[in-house]
Amino acid sequence: MQLLTIFVIGTITFIKLDKALDMSVPDRPAVISQYWCWRAQHCLQGDIVCTRDRRQDRRQWFHCACDMYRHNCQLKHDFTATDPKICSHIPKPPLLRSKK
Repeated sequence: MQLLTIFVIGTITFIKLDKALDMSVPDRPAVISQYWCWRAQHCLQGDIVCTRDRRQDRRQWFHCACDMYRHNCQLKHDFTATDPKICSHIPKPPLLRSKK
């Protein structure tokens, strides 16, 4: 039952995000923000993550995926986790350097 619930919620979320990627949606950033806010509410802490926002062509380190979700939710950005090699040229923030 729990797996089915997660699948249904994930499918609905995917459909909402898929509609947000359609450029005909008038308030695309708001729909994407709702998705990231939902992810932030249901997130568990994890390890540091290298991220990339393709719309802004930016890369950034976050303490964990939850921080990335909150950032996307609040600022309507679209950072997604990516290969850490892509962020190798970006210095990690001081609090992240002590972690491996």
